[in-house]
Amino acid sequence: MEHDVIRFQQNINEYNESAPQNGIGTLNEHCLHSIIKSYYESDKRFHEIKLFGYVADIVNDSGIIEVQTGNFNTLAKKLEKYLDEYDVTVVYPVAHIKHIVWIDPDSGEIVKRNRSPKIGTGKEFLYEASRIRKLLGHPKLSFDIMLIDMDEYKLLNGYGKQRKIRARRNDRKPLALYEVIKVRSRNDLKKILPPEFPSGNFKFNEFEKVMKMKGRTARFSLNALLEFGAVDIVGKEKNAYIYKLII
Repeated sequence: MEHDVIRFQQNINEYNESAPQNGIGTLNEHCLHSIIKSYYESDKRFHEIKLFGYVADIVNDSGIIEVQTGNFNTLAKKLEKYLDEYDVTVVYPVAHIKHIVWIDPDSGEIVKRNRSPKIGTGKEFLYEASRIRKLLGHPKLSFDIMLIDMDEYKLLNGYGKQRKIRARRNDRKPLALYEVIKVRSRNDLKKILPPEFPSGNFKFNEFEKVMKMKGRTARFSLNALLEFGAVDIVGKEKNAYIYKLII
C-alpha cells in the first residue's frame, strides 16, 4: 500500500474522538497498535482473524498484516504457520521524534513532558529482526518500519528520588507519521544504515561505532544483517571476524 501521512493523521483523530475521556492515566495501552491497525485496514471485519490456532491482526487481499509494537519473541511460531500459505507483512513502529510524558500514578495528571534526544531511523528494527533470524529472507515475508513521532507515557512509579528508574510505560500515542521504510529484500536494508557505513571491510568494533550501538544490541543487529544476506564474513584476524557489506 502507498503510505499517506494525512490519512494516518485522520486515524489518530478518529481514535482520539472515540477514546474514553477519563483522564490521561487511563489511556489504553494498545493505542499505538489500534491506530496502526486501522490505518492498514479500515474495515474491522478483517481484524482479529483466527488462523492456524493464532489470531492475525489483519487478513485481507494483501495477505496477513501483523502489527508488532513490542518485541518479536512471540512471532516466530506464528509466522512459520502463516508463511506456508500467505504473504505476510510485519509492521514495526519506531519512535522517530519522541517525547516522554510523565504521569502521576495516583491522580493521572501530567507532571512533565520531555523530548528524548534520540531520533529513530529504523536501524532499531535489526535487533528485533534477529529474534526471528531463521525466517529472514523468506520470499513471502516483508516488513514495514514505521517512523512515527509519538508521546510515550510513563508512570512515576519507579525507583530513585524522581521515581523514574524502571518506571512503567503506560502507553505510546502517535502524533504523526514521518516515513515508512519498506523492507522487501535485503537491498532495502540500505535505507536504515547510516550513510557513513563502511563500503569496505570492517570489524565488530567498527560496526558498533558507525551504528552507535553497543554489546548485545550491536551483536544481534549484525547477526540480522548476516541472516538477511546483506553482510558477509570475509575473513578473520586473530579472534576477530572481518565483515563486508554486500548490498
